[in-house]
Amino acid sequence: MKIFLIIIGSFLIVALQLTIFPGLVVWGVAPDLTAALVVALAIFKKEPRNDWLVLVPMLWLDILIGRPFGLMTLSAWLVFSLISWLAKFLFKRSEAISLIALAFLGNLSFQIIFYGLFKLAGVFGLIAGGVRWADIWPSVLAGTLYNSLMCLILWWLIKKSYPWWIKING
Repeated sequence: MKIFLIIIGSFLIVALQLTIFPGLVVWGVAPDLTAALVVALAIFKKEPRNDWLVLVPMLWLDILIGRPFGLMTLSAWLVFSLISWLAKFLFKRSEAISLIALAFLGNLSFQIIFYGLFKLAGVFGLIAGGVRWADIWPSVLAGTLYNSLMCLILWWLIKKSYPWWIKING
């Protein structure tokens, strides 16, 4: 039952990402719900054995988005691992400051890793046309701020719904 709910939920998240969220453009950047969700789950991380569940929405997005397969998933996995590791150390301090810092760092690192992999794919001829850092840094900053805010909202929703989730899955 749990895996079925995760697959259906992931598909709905990706459907929202591809249909409704492109219409929510602020400063020329549309929010990235899947990246914000990955960072929120990395910050929240209660069950270490379920790390692979983060890959499900990213795999759906990789299949449906039309970019070289694996760029989003690899970026998400690297960011999830980094933020999960950082959360262990930062939450020993102030929770609010750590939460904001992790959300910002997670979304910034996702943007940088994704664009780095995108550039690397262009070097190997998988993508036509190159991406220059000077052209994308304003959108990276705006996207990081936008996604960090969304990440904090998603973290709060995950925290509030976690007891309910345990009751369903036993």
